[in-house]
Amino acid sequence: MVDDDLDFVESTKLKLEAMGFTVEVAYEGKEGLKQVPKFKPDLVFLDVMMSVMNGREVCQKLKANPATQNIPVILLTGVGDHVTTTTYSHRDVLESNADDYLPKPVRLEVLLDNIKRLL
Repeated sequence: MVDDDLDFVESTKLKLEAMGFTVEVAYEGKEGLKQVPKFKPDLVFLDVMMSVMNGREVCQKLKANPATQNIPVILLTGVGDHVTTTTYSHRDVLESNADDYLPKPVRLEVLLDNIKRLL
C-alpha cells in the first residue's frame, strides 16, 4: 500500500491483516517503487495524489517494467479531490494502465471484492 494518508493506511492495514493479508506500506511514491522489487507484492494500492511521485507515475513505471508489469494495481483517491470525477478517474486508469480505481473512503467490502477479483 502506497499512500500518504497515515490514518487511512494504518486503519486499512489493520483490517486487512486481521483477515490474513500481509500488508507492506510506503508513504510516498518513490519509496513504494523501491519496495516493490524487495517485497514482490501480489497487488499494489496507490494513492493518486501524493507528493514527490504520484500514484499515476508509480503505476506507469510498474507497468513499464517487465519484472512488475503483471502486478495488479488499484488507484485510490480521496472523495472531494478534483480528481474524483468519473471522467478523470477513468482517464487516470487508462493512462496509467492501472487495473482498477476506487474513490476514498473505500468500504472494506468493496476493497475486498476488488482484491479477490484481481488476485
